[in-house]
Amino acid sequence: MKFFLLLVLSFAVIFGFTTANNSTTVQWDPNNQQLVNILNTGLEEAVAEAIQSEQILNCKYNWTKVTSVENCNMAGMTSYSFSVLVGNNCLQDELLFDLSLIVDNDSGDIEINDFHIMPL
Repeated sequence: MKFFLLLVLSFAVIFGFTTANNSTTVQWDPNNQQLVNILNTGLEEAVAEAIQSEQILNCKYNWTKVTSVENCNMAGMTSYSFSVLVGNNCLQDELLFDLSLIVDNDSGDIEINDFHIMPL
């Protein structure tokens, strides 16, 4: 039942982002250093915020699998939506992070637009 609920919520986030912003699906490539840097920066900030707000335990977190990536170009910015499985060193379980990040095309600055965490 949890898996079904997780699947439905993931699709809702992904399809909501896609239809609202005319985004494009991006093929995940772990060798694409630009995408990896954007994901790592956004995930690091999201994890820090989630720990501070006590949404997750204070552990070391790292992504284990990227399930989807989408982007949308806007005036001077690119919006990225990542759906990522994230592991931790405390409970040895995984969480699903849905991250929405904004990248300034000129400066390369990355900021979190929104994120959601779902336990698996």
